[in-house]
Amino acid sequence: MRHRTLLLVVALLVLAPSMGYAQTKQELDTWFPILRTGMWVKVDGVMRDGALHADEIKIYAGELDEWEISSNVVAVDVTEMTLETGFGISVQASERTDLQGPDGHKHIGFTFLSVGDRIEIEGQWQKEGRFIAEEIEVEESKRLDPELVLEAEQEVTARIEAVDVVTKSIQILGVRIFLSEQTRNKSLLLY
Repeated sequence: MRHRTLLLVVALLVLAPSMGYAQTKQELDTWFPILRTGMWVKVDGVMRDGALHADEIKIYAGELDEWEISSNVVAVDVTEMTLETGFGISVQASERTDLQGPDGHKHIGFTFLSVGDRIEIEGQWQKEGRFIAEEIEVEESKRLDPELVLEAEQEVTARIEAVDVVTKSIQILGVRIFLSEQTRNKSLLLY
């Protein structure tokens, strides 16, 4: 039994680099060319100068049914039921948007949202550049924890709108995302 386990561990160590866990610039050059407009990706990173600098990317092989953003609230308009995220996206909510508070509190009102909240939004991206929220979940509340510090990390799952091979960047939800040799590819796609 020990020999089989050892063989499995050795096989995983040998095969892991070919399973899409990119760690170097050379590997970025290996997987970046497969990115295409319309592909679904999940990207984590930090916003700088109006663009996301990706720490991680996961490329999905199939279709997903909705877009998702995990970010900070930087502005709220209760009258219009809109909010701005640290990712640079304006989000439109409605009376039909499912709003959930932290720690499983269900059915909060839009007025509960405040600048500094950490939220996860699921919804649909409209052609005219609006994000329509189907669900907003407050993961951490500035109202409940006034000492809460804004996270720099942004996470977004969406379709690629454009690919720029010269700058090694993609565009999703109207925001440019720079990929680099430091960007880890968390996909299990074979290249």
